[in-house]
Amino acid sequence: MLLPYGKKDIHLIHISEVESGVGTYRCPYCDGLLLAKKGKQMAHHFAHVEQSCWSVSSYDFFGIKGKLPLNESLVTYTKRKQNALGHALKKLQQQQQRLSQQQSQIQTQIRKMVHSLQTLAQHSAAAQSALEDCKKYLHDEFEALPELHPIRHPSLFSYTDGKQKVNYQTALQLSHSHYYPSYYHYPLLSLKNYHRNRQQLQEVTDKIALYEQDLAYFRRFKLYFLKIELNQRSFCYKIGLSSRPLAMRIQEIQAALSKHFEAVVITVLYVLEEVAFLERFFKQKYHAHRYEIANFTEYFVFDAYLLEEIEAYFSVLAKD
Repeated sequence: MLLPYGKKDIHLIHISEVESGVGTYRCPYCDGLLLAKKGKQMAHHFAHVEQSCWSVSSYDFFGIKGKLPLNESLVTYTKRKQNALGHALKKLQQQQQRLSQQQSQIQTQIRKMVHSLQTLAQHSAAAQSALEDCKKYLHDEFEALPELHPIRHPSLFSYTDGKQKVNYQTALQLSHSHYYPSYYHYPLLSLKNYHRNRQQLQEVTDKIALYEQDLAYFRRFKLYFLKIELNQRSFCYKIGLSSRPLAMRIQEIQAALSKHFEAVVITVLYVLEEVAFLERFFKQKYHAHRYEIANFTEYFVFDAYLLEEIEAYFSVLAKD
């Protein structure tokens, strides 16, 4: 799974803020050591040095998976991505609600079965045993699925093994112990489906918890767009993400550029929240305008017309 950020001390560090290789970065989920991969084929990302942990989210909060619609504008892509993230959570919540309702219906049917067993238990030892199993099951949902004993009572017309029915006299002659009154067929199917349904509910609940945790991480990153004045009044621009104070990040950029230029002046043009996915989209869309400084590839040079268009997009996003 592609991981766009790692943890260093108490801070989350985006892949764009680090150099390639193994550093002191840890997985926010399992605390495992991470490797920064910044090649030319795949989107830049962190990967576990050892086996990847199961907790890494499958949701694409940072836009590092899949083919990007580079024909779209910055604003159009942002709106569509925001809608997609909201829809994903809504879909999970609806699934959770549906499974919860199903669990409630199943429990209601099982309780009806127990009520009927209470009457039969006065005349049938098997019913009494099944009743005790059901009561135990209802009081502790995490117990193993109970084995219902065959209930054979003349007051019930037919018996079933879940597929075919036989009358009472025939059932008495059969040696199969898995026949039970057909009256309990559907409640028993509910009972058998309970654990499968409960497992699905737990999986969805876990997915929602992980989604909300990743969403919290995503919201900690701010997207910045900088204007950088280099020697002889030449300009370039930089886009990036940081969950740390922006002044700290600018200080790092200043130090890195000072190794190649005598005078560096950095101006913050825009700082946007909850659009961290826009960073990779921007870099892909304006790839032809990259300005390489040493081994850095996250700087850009734009003509006046294109810069005006980009700033107009950022102005719209800043107002929303």
